[in-house]
Amino acid sequence: MAKVKTLLSVLVLLGMFYGLYLVLPTYWADYKFSRVVDDAAVEYTYKPQEDAKLPDVMVERAAAVGVVIGPKQVDVNRRGPELGIVVTYTVHIDNPLYPFDLDFKTATKNHDVMK
Repeated sequence: MAKVKTLLSVLVLLGMFYGLYLVLPTYWADYKFSRVVDDAAVEYTYKPQEDAKLPDVMVERAAAVGVVIGPKQVDVNRRGPELGIVVTYTVHIDNPLYPFDLDFKTATKNHDVMK
């Protein structure tokens, strides 16, 4: 009976590690992408004439860190000296027992201190 409990415990632990193996890279990519969005907000706060290019730039930068988005998923709001960027996207996790989707919303604001 002790061998069965040990075997079952090992299988449960292996299942947990496999789940983490599937999910953690997605969260790591979201963390890196949030840093990219923050940097873009700082950079483009002082370039108001280039707001129309920002969704395409965010798509390129997201691909560089492993996040797949489209230009329609990037929302750019400029209100006076403040620039806000909101990116919403979904990542599908293909777990053999329970496939699911993770929804992410990365948002940032930056204020032009010169105004």
